[in-house]
Order: sequence, then C-alpha cells, then structure tokens
Amino acid sequence: AILSGMILLLCRLARLPSRVTLVIVTAFVLFYGAMALPSPPVVRAVVMCLAVALGLLLRRRIDLVQLIGLAAIAMLIYHPADAFNAGFQLGFGTVLGLILFTRPAIESFRRWRGDYLDPDFREPTLLVRAGRSTDHWLMKTFAAGFVAWAVSMPLIALHFGQLNPWAIPAGIVMAPVVVIALVGGFAKVVLTFIWPSGAWLWAVMAGEPIAWMRRLVGWLALLPKSSVPLPTPSVWWMLVYYAGLGLFLIPSRRPKWQLGLRYLPPVACLLAMFLPLFTGRATFITPNRDLRLTLLAIGAGQTAVLQTPTGRTVMIDAGSMTQTDMVRKCIGPFLRSAGQRDIDSIYLTHGDYDHISAVADVASAY
Repeated sequence: AILSGMILLLCRLARLPSRVTLVIVTAFVLFYGAMALPSPPVVRAVVMCLAVALGLLLRRRIDLVQLIGLAAIAMLIYHPADAFNAGFQLGFGTVLGLILFTRPAIESFRRWRGDYLDPDFREPTLLVRAGRSTDHWLMKTFAAGFVAWAVSMPLIALHFGQLNPWAIPAGIVMAPVVVIALVGGFAKVVLTFIWPSGAWLWAVMAGEPIAWMRRLVGWLALLPKSSVPLPTPSVWWMLVYYAGLGLFLIPSRRPKWQLGLRYLPPVACLLAMFLPLFTGRATFITPNRDLRLTLLAIGAGQTAVLQTPTGRTVMIDAGSMTQTDMVRKCIGPFLRSAGQRDIDSIYLTHGDYDHISAVADVASAY
C-alpha cells in the first residue's frame, strides 16, 4: 500500500489520466509481487490491490471486507496450511480489524476529546490549518495503532507468548523510518535495473534506512517492560475477547442502551487486555504431572529450570560468560514456550559470574 501510494502520487503529479494511472499502479503491484517472497502479507496485498483496481476499472462498488475475504480464500485454496501460520492470522486479522474498527475508534476519540472549533467564522490562518491537520493525522494514527494492537494482542500471546505495552507509540515512531526503508529498497531495485554499474551505491543508500530501523528497534526494546511474558490463551478466552470487540459494531436506536453499549466494549477490552498481567499463574497453567528439569544452552555457565508437579517454577543458577542479554535471547523464549509467566524461586549454587550474571534481570522480569 505504501509503495503503491508512492507510484500513485507520482502519476498524479504528472497529471496522467485516471485510467492510465490505475493501469500503471496495477502493473507496479504485479511487478512488486513477482519480486517479493510469496509470503501471506505480500500475496494478500497483491490480491486486494488487483481486486480494487478491477473494481475501479469496471466502475463497481468496492467492499473491503469482501476483498479481504477473497484474498484469504484465494490463499487458502493455494496453500490450506497457511490458516495455522502466524503471519497469515496476524496479517488478515489485523487488516480486518483496521477495516472494521478504525473509523468507530476515530469517532469515539472525537466524542471523548471534543472537537475544537474556531470561535470566529473567519478563514483560519495557515498555522491553524497546519495545526489542525497535524492533530487530525496524529489522532488517526493513534486510533489505527490502538486498533491494530487490540486486535492482534491475543494472537501475539498465542504465537509468541509476550506483549509489548509500548507497541502503539513505538509504531508511530517507527512509521516514517519504515516508509523510507520500503521506498529506498524498491528504488534500489529500479535504479539497479536502469544503471547496473551503480548497484553498490544504490545498495549502500538503501541499506542505511534499514540500519536506522534496526537501531531504533534496539533502542525501543530497552524501554522498561518492553516484553511482558504472557501465557498461551485458551480458545474460549480468545472467543470471549473478540466477541467483546464485536460489540462495537452493534447498532442501537434505544437511547437507554446506547450508553451501555458505548462503554461496555472498552471496559471489557481493557479487562481482557490487562487481566493476564495481574492474575495469578494458576488460572492459566495446568500443573505438570512429572518433575521436569531443563538445562538451557547458554554457553559457558549454567542455567537450569525446574518445573514441579504442583506447577511451581524454580531456577537453579542463571548466568553465562558467553551470552549477553540472556532473558530476551534464551530464558524468556523458553519460559514462553513452556507457558510460564512467573519464576517462584531462584537458587544459586555459588557466586561465580557465569552462574549469577542474569539473576537480576530474571528477578526483574519474572
């Protein structure tokens, strides 16, 4: 969508006819789809863009929900196992959520905040118009980020066992860098095709925004509680959660019910989002029948996790001489895969660095 928008902008600046612009953008989408890997997000984007282009060419009404359904059906006919793929579920689920909930979210934010109006009926100044445009853009961006985070959170917990509370502001900060990186990567391909001898220069120029993006991700990952461990949610919990989101879409003409329907969904969603962060582990985890001892591969050192039949989790040492940031790279992923979100006790055999280097981080996170 970002790259197609760039081509559309260039065509409009060149004042090309609408149908010519549509053909150019469609050809570009096909070219991009042929270059990119056939992953679920790419195929979904190509199918939806082609369907939109066909609808515009035939002057037909465009229904985004129908289009995303068409793209999902086309992908599942080609590769049915994608239904269980994390990228497929997150991609289609998040886009569907943005289609359904972004506009209601923007309208809710406007009602809660109250739109400001110019007290004078005169034409506002350039500075006032710029401020209003910036404010409107920020509100729309925040609303889209909030919807994407709320819709994808259960799926992220299901597939990755963690949650990032900073996802919305981090996404807003990352957006300009991601756009520059996408445009630069595509420009590199086009410029290499036009001027092959300058490929090294185009690669260096395209690689710099990607390096910025990676550094920015690293900095954002240092924020406190940037990775909150979550247990794998049950199917029933996810059904209840998404049913609560669906209440946003229920129309009501009865004034007595409107207030309840307006505030019930956000309250239900907030409870569903934050309840796992404060509820005891026994609610989510079924105790193991056996005593299980796991030695983690951390190089020089020792880190062992003991899971008892009663559901307690005990660590015996937590350290390494060769691995840095053990919580994010090793201990956290293992605990998430095991469905654990707490450490009950840590026992240290002795005080050498390769046995205690990660204890403080583990105690802080778990």
